[in-house]
Amino acid sequence: MRYFTLPCLFTSSNLFCGFVSLFFAFSERFMAAAWLLIIALAFDIMDGRVARLTRTSSEFGAELDSLADLVSFGVAPATLFYFCFLEGYIRYGIFLSFLFVLAAAFRLARFNVEEHDGDFSGLPTPGAAFTISALVIFAETYPVGIIRMPEEFFPILIFVLSIMMVSKLRFPSAKQKQPVAEKRRRKLTFGLALLLAILTEPAITLPLMALVYIGSGPVLHTMYLATRKLQDTDEMPESDSEEKVLPE
Repeated sequence: MRYFTLPCLFTSSNLFCGFVSLFFAFSERFMAAAWLLIIALAFDIMDGRVARLTRTSSEFGAELDSLADLVSFGVAPATLFYFCFLEGYIRYGIFLSFLFVLAAAFRLARFNVEEHDGDFSGLPTPGAAFTISALVIFAETYPVGIIRMPEEFFPILIFVLSIMMVSKLRFPSAKQKQPVAEKRRRKLTFGLALLLAILTEPAITLPLMALVYIGSGPVLHTMYLATRKLQDTDEMPESDSEEKVLPE
């Protein structure tokens, strides 16, 4: 029972961060709300790894994780995005925010019933929430803006993120096993360097990370389709190219 409750503790911490982030968004403390979502993402990564390490994975834990994710990576980021960027679009800002929540719910429900072959099908909800959090941190750190983004950019962004969540684009998964020790060392070194960059200049590093991950989906999906096409071509039976000779 002790090991069983450990992954649930991380999942509950994820849910708590998402819940508190809502209060900060309502009180217009956008920076704190965004950082809480990133902390929730860290807890979400940890609960799965702890469950695998302690061999306590269960259907209950998976369902609880999905419910927590819907709050922390669906409702909370949509609310934060609305109050930070869409409050002036009263006519359709609420609709676009709800569309994000609905897409997150569909994405999580699909994940629970689909078989997985390593990569994610569709943009993961934590990735979409991370993108919103990174953008908020950037906007709050540089209010004037290093790059002036037109107001039309924000409605388009949340719409694109919603579509990408329910799409069939393939995104890399951090949950893939790394059996080779050398790969683990390289991954650890890269992770430490990335953590140092985040601590040094989070307002620049986080949006760049989000941009790279969002862009990795179409690239990985294109590579996957090209590989499948090559495999299908190799498996096709060779056509009989010999011409029939008519008798004289």
